[in-house]
Amino acid sequence: MASTSSSASDAVKLHAQGICKFYDATAALNPIELKIFTGELLTLLGPSGSGKTTLLQLISGLVKPSSGRLIIDGRDQTDLEPYKRDIGVVFQNYSLFPHLTVQENIAFPLQMRGQSDRASATQVAGALDMVGLEKFGKRFPHELSGGQQQRVALARCLVYKPSLILMDESLSALDRKLREAMQVEIKRIHRETGSTIVFVTHDQEEALALSDRICLMNDGAIEQLGTPLELYDKPKSIFAATFIGTSNVISGEMVNATQIRSDISDGLIDIGGTPKNATPGRACSVAIRPEYVRIGDSGTGLLDGTIIEQIYAGSETRMMVELPHGSVFTVRVPGGAQRGRLGERVSLVWDSQHIRILES
Repeated sequence: MASTSSSASDAVKLHAQGICKFYDATAALNPIELKIFTGELLTLLGPSGSGKTTLLQLISGLVKPSSGRLIIDGRDQTDLEPYKRDIGVVFQNYSLFPHLTVQENIAFPLQMRGQSDRASATQVAGALDMVGLEKFGKRFPHELSGGQQQRVALARCLVYKPSLILMDESLSALDRKLREAMQVEIKRIHRETGSTIVFVTHDQEEALALSDRICLMNDGAIEQLGTPLELYDKPKSIFAATFIGTSNVISGEMVNATQIRSDISDGLIDIGGTPKNATPGRACSVAIRPEYVRIGDSGTGLLDGTIIEQIYAGSETRMMVELPHGSVFTVRVPGGAQRGRLGERVSLVWDSQHIRILES
């Protein structure tokens, strides 16, 4: 597991102690240990069925755990009803009241707490200003764009200053540009308020952009926990290497300190040096990111193959190179730089410092 150090504070806001959820004999979430630190934005990242939403529901109190404890602010809140927890939730579908104005939607949680109209008006104005909607208070939800509705939902959560904010796939309904704009807004609001946020997403780029730390989940368990840089640059497993970004993976047996025998090539594959943790004689997998692979003339590199596709994506071009036994390596080059033609035989080269030994 990656470093669990916090970039926000050493104070523990939430501690999940062996918490799990089973439906009959099916595990939605296996027992996990997880600490979330005060003031950090931690993302629960994973594919559908990985357990991330179940964990969020356990934290919110909407689902009761099969076993384990949930400690929030030093208090055992495992069996506490959701409405008694000092937690704000921003849902994927916003859940705005269509018959209430923006101001009234934001004021609703304050009214439910018995706050006076005068005090509520001041806090609502502050929340509107925080999300950049100070001129939209009199409008109704149907008069707003998707991005504006998302900001209202966030303001409604922020207005009563909950101890913990949960965001469940909150940006997934937005188009790419709106999603990126809201990522900037969430980072700004998080920085300005110092809130502790648990953000759930299946979008790897979103997790990398937003998070202080990422909790990568797979098959009801924590796969890896660490900063975005740690998870991208030092993946511990094949799943981590391929789910976050793109990785070229070579699986086989370490023959010696610098070579692997793998079914993707007829001979031994020289991985370009001696990676850390390499153990000759054991089965292993290694990963190399596409941006660290270079294309050279055939016969001059570590692996030979044929260029079968070139995909121009503006800031980069992805080159797909098919190896002798059908495996495909991805090579990423800047902008429109050309490194060969379709059908051309080429060699692939990389530096050993970028090779990562993965857990089986």
